[in-house]
Amino acid sequence: MAARPRFTSRQQAFAASAALYRGIAAAGGHEAVAHRLGVTGAAVRSWTFCPTARLETVSAVLGVPACELRPDLQHFDLPPTAEQATAAHLAAARHFALTGRTLSSERH
Repeated sequence: MAARPRFTSRQQAFAASAALYRGIAAAGGHEAVAHRLGVTGAAVRSWTFCPTARLETVSAVLGVPACELRPDLQHFDLPPTAEQATAAHLAAARHFALTGRTLSSERH
């Protein structure tokens, strides 16, 4: 079973799902995408988000950037957006607030 996506917000999850469905519609529908990917139409219809293992292929077939299909994954070829950098900073702040530790208090 594939790992579940870990989006930073509902808005990010909705945007990823919408990008997938827009791409499928623009490519001619579920059956056309399935034929080009070599899978069944039922497999494509079952996707809420793009599967990680097929991200690059699906991105090429749909013509949608991989960072729009799965913004939760690290895309090392692209610098983080301001929104992604802010989310990472806030996540680190929450972690340090919960643990009561800061980077400067750790011994190296």
